[in-house]
Amino acid sequence: MNLFPFFKKKERTGVDSTLDSTDILEETAEPAKDDESVKPSLALPPAWSIGKEQEYVLRFLSNELPSLKPNQISLAGISINLNPNGQSWNVEAFIRSSLDQPINLKTAELLLLDKEEAVIASHEFNLAEIGDIPAKSNLPWVFEFPADSISAAELPAEGWKLAFNIQSLLDHSLDLEEEWKERLSRDEQKKLTALVDSLPALQPNEVNITGFQSKFTDDNALAVSLLIRNGSKKNIQLNTVPLEVRDARDAVVAKGVFNLENFTVKRNTSKPWTFIFPKENLVNAEPDMSSWKALIIQE
Repeated sequence: MNLFPFFKKKERTGVDSTLDSTDILEETAEPAKDDESVKPSLALPPAWSIGKEQEYVLRFLSNELPSLKPNQISLAGISINLNPNGQSWNVEAFIRSSLDQPINLKTAELLLLDKEEAVIASHEFNLAEIGDIPAKSNLPWVFEFPADSISAAELPAEGWKLAFNIQSLLDHSLDLEEEWKERLSRDEQKKLTALVDSLPALQPNEVNITGFQSKFTDDNALAVSLLIRNGSKKNIQLNTVPLEVRDARDAVVAKGVFNLENFTVKRNTSKPWTFIFPKENLVNAEPDMSSWKALIIQE
């Protein structure tokens, strides 16, 4: 990789974003003591073609970076330049690790934040292309944010940071509201988690619903519990959900429109919720609920 014309200046306009390695890696590690610190050193893969002057700048920048606590991963922003194409941004940064062993990252969304912590760009990168990040190292890299990933009108001057969108590094997971956590036993929560893990993977940006429990209440209403599955890169907020339930014969059992308040399904998660159709919304007196499905009514 030829780094020219990047990492030519010793001045730094960005700042660090740091997190514990357990936030994005499956490996567990001993927690750091408050007084422990690690000073990662510059890592230059042999495949990179750089001159002595550029290596000097990289070593200077690396040495100026603050120490980390053990078992941390950090992104240290150096500078941002407009791509020669005049549209995309090239973000120079160090990927830093204070772990005792090499790590390899996978696909993740990176966020570019201004000094007020507002997101001004976001893009998904295949970090596996970087290869192994050596133990206790500062590894320089250039992240190109395409024009359609940028929401700011101009380059940030200083105080910006590059950060992992942690959710993008995690497997699709169960997201329980507090009331569900209180209501479900630990065993029930485990079963619901297992159900989420067993479902087919969502396509990018796909949002769907999967029913997992139904019952008729004492007042003859129909309560159905669904997983609302969000495979998109962003949190979604639902205000109105038009639903219908069909039985084993594919006959409509109930229809209704549900109004929700402050109902958010986080990105890359499945959220359970129970919808209750009152008796007057039932359209089938004798449904076959040996199997059933819930559908969002297409208006």
